[in-house]
Amino acid sequence: MGHGPRSGDGQLNEPVGVAVSGDRVFVGDWGNHRVSVYDRAGSFVRTIGSGPGAGDGQLNILTGVAVAGEHLFVADCLNDCVCVFSKDNGTFMRSIGYGEGAGEGQLDGVYDVVVSGNHMFVVESNNHRVSVFDLGGGFVRTIGSEGSDDGELDEPTGVAVAGDLVYIT
Repeated sequence: MGHGPRSGDGQLNEPVGVAVSGDRVFVGDWGNHRVSVYDRAGSFVRTIGSGPGAGDGQLNILTGVAVAGEHLFVADCLNDCVCVFSKDNGTFMRSIGYGEGAGEGQLDGVYDVVVSGNHMFVVESNNHRVSVFDLGGGFVRTIGSEGSDDGELDEPTGVAVAGDLVYIT
């Protein structure tokens, strides 16, 4: 699994994001197209996802991870979606995003994912916005548009949510 000199179980090749839930630490691995799972002491537990690829459970340049409830959400940049896995056993559940594009619910250049309450915030670098979905994958709204004025974005790469405030980098 994985590619290059750091592709063995528990090895990382360009880690890009981390999420913690209970006694598990989930680390996104850009170079190996997978999520490595560790216990809090740092011992390797398993991998989630594989790649590169575009099939169910396959990832192609993952760029962020988030955990909510029983689910692991993985931002997949080149597949233009968020892949949802069971955080407990790594089973692929579904993809969120209605195909590459700029329409409602379509994603392009997914760069980060954050879950807050019952909503998932997805950073789209190529569409210069953040798309908001409910946790079942239903499209809710977008935040921002391309530009340099107030409320406009130029290739955003990160998002954080605190109460009613959304911070975008």
